[in-house]
Amino acid sequence: MRIDTNGNLTVGGNADFAKNVAVHGTLAANIISPLPNQDVAISLENNGAVSNFKIQGASNSAVLA
Repeated sequence: MRIDTNGNLTVGGNADFAKNVAVHGTLAANIISPLPNQDVAISLENNGAVSNFKIQGASNSAVLA
C-alpha cells in the first residue's frame, strides 16, 4: 500500500469492504462482475429523488438512456 504526497492511494492486492463505498468522482473498472452466488444490481434509489440511468459515449452524449 502506498499513499503519495497528493493523497493518492495505490494498493497492489485485493480489497474487501464490509460496508458501503462512496465515489465522488469517476469509478473506472475493466470488469464488473457479481459476488459469488449473487446478482449484479444497479439501484437508482436516491433519497426519493428521481434518478436516470444513462450510458454515455466518449463525447459525453447519451448512447442509451
